[in-house]
Amino acid sequence: MTDILKEIDWYNHDGVNLSMINDFMRNQFYDRVLSKHVTNQNCTDVGFGTGLLSMIALKHGATHVRAFEVDYHRYHHSNPNISFLFWNLF
Repeated sequence: MTDILKEIDWYNHDGVNLSMINDFMRNQFYDRVLSKHVTNQNCTDVGFGTGLLSMIALKHGATHVRAFEVDYHRYHHSNPNISFLFWNLF
């Protein structure tokens, strides 16, 4: 997995970049919005990137999250991470 992480340009990538991941206000906004709307709901995350929004939805009680990602490598590496983080953090 470390090889794929080296390939990502964290500052200029198509949908996953360090400034977005570290944007506290943005992430807090999504956390507040999802906390009010996803409990006991089936959710869809289109272009899940790191899976942050999927994990936030699960954290707030989404029954199921169906996440889609067009980038095969991102999907291949992020999908297990979402599962691992969900079961170990929430």
